[in-house]
This record gives sequence, structure tokens and C-alpha cells, in this order.
Amino acid sequence: MLRTLFALLALATAASAQAAATVGPPKAPVGCPITITVSNDGTAGDVVTGVCPYRVFDEIGQPVYTPICILIAILLQPGQTFTAEWEQIDDLGNPVPPGIYRIDVMLEGGVVEQHFVEVANVDAALSMLGTSKLGFERDLKLCSPQDPFGIYAAAASLSTAGIPTCAGTVPLATDALFKVSQQASNGVFLSFAGQLDASGASTQPRVAFPADPVFQGIEFNVAFVVLDLSDPCPVARISEELPVKVE
Repeated sequence: MLRTLFALLALATAASAQAAATVGPPKAPVGCPITITVSNDGTAGDVVTGVCPYRVFDEIGQPVYTPICILIAILLQPGQTFTAEWEQIDDLGNPVPPGIYRIDVMLEGGVVEQHFVEVANVDAALSMLGTSKLGFERDLKLCSPQDPFGIYAAAASLSTAGIPTCAGTVPLATDALFKVSQQASNGVFLSFAGQLDASGASTQPRVAFPADPVFQGIEFNVAFVVLDLSDPCPVARISEELPVKVE
């Protein structure tokens, strides 16, 4: 089945289309699924991917997990994405220990992208579901497994200088970008406040990257906190930061 999928990806061609993968969070809490997103970043032409176009290896390259799934070719039109998830398990269905893992993502034309993530004893983290491409809108996935139905507040900043709170330091800075990301009608950082679901996750937040090339190459960070307004310290959890570079 895996060989057939590789063959399908190798045969797929799309002029003026480009497939790319994003994998995250870079440092994921134990129990938070790792997201594997394939994006069509082209302006014309379709991209073909599979339902689970990835394999997982440990830090030294030993196989950890090969997903078994239905062989279905998924067609992505320009700007579209498809996300699969690795549930931090091995081939026997057992949870993997904390550590560094390599995710190989199979793209069309036989291209394999390698990404590294760390499963760690951290509280919360987030990933971007797609490339940070000018002119596209991308969802973020927030994960804080200790906070089902928790209230989240996210923000962006140009540095990780640190914002002290009663529960620790938020890995952002109160710079100009931070202030913009907190404005309800900023038009770029959308749904940056809301509620997590029963698993302590949300894909409500998203970033609408402007089409203006002046923004290309800008680097910033996104993070979030989970709030408990009934507690004397309203910050219940602080996420790891997610570095973003506008492409």
C-alpha cells in the first residue's frame, strides 16, 4: 500500500503548483497529536497527496510508526491544505516516550521532506496547519491537554523577550506586533481568543497572511495562555512559542 502511494505521488504533476509540508508543534506536550499538513502553494494546477503521507522515525532513524490507511488520492487546489495527525504512538499502538522524532512527509514527484519534532514534558503548544505563504490564510492548532474547555488567549510578537505573569513567563514581547495581534479587528490574527474543545485543543485561531510582498521574510512568534478567571492567578497554562517566517 505504501509503495502504491509513493507511485501515485511520483506520477502526479502540476505545472505552476508547489507542494510543501509543515509539521508541528516543534516541541509538543505528551499526548498532543503531531500535525502533518500538505499545502498547495501554487497559483495554478492541483497537487496530489494521500490520506496519511508520512512515516515516523526516532532521532537515529529507526522506524517508529508507519500509518495504515485507505489508499485515497486527495486533490488539493491552489491554496488548499490537507492535515493528518500522528497520535504519538508506535506501530504497536503504544505511546512513545519523550524525545526527538523525525517525520518524513511524502510529496508529489517523489519528494520527501524531513521534519523534526520533540515530544516533551511541556504544558501546551501550537502548530500552523499549512505554510506561512503570502496571500493565504492558515489555521493554527492549539493544544493544552490539561485544559478541556479552557479559555485561551493567543498573541504574536517579533521577539521572545518574555512577558512575566503570576504563572511564569509568556515567550513573547509586548511590542508593536503584540499590540496589533490583540486588536479585535486587525484582519491578520483572527479568533485569537476563544474556547478549547473537550480534548484541550482548538483550530479556531488563524493567520491571514497579507498578499503584499513587503511582508515577505518577516519572522515572528505566536503563543497562547489558558485562563482560569476564577483563580487568583488567572493564567492556568502557558504555551511554547511557535516561530513563523512569512514566505
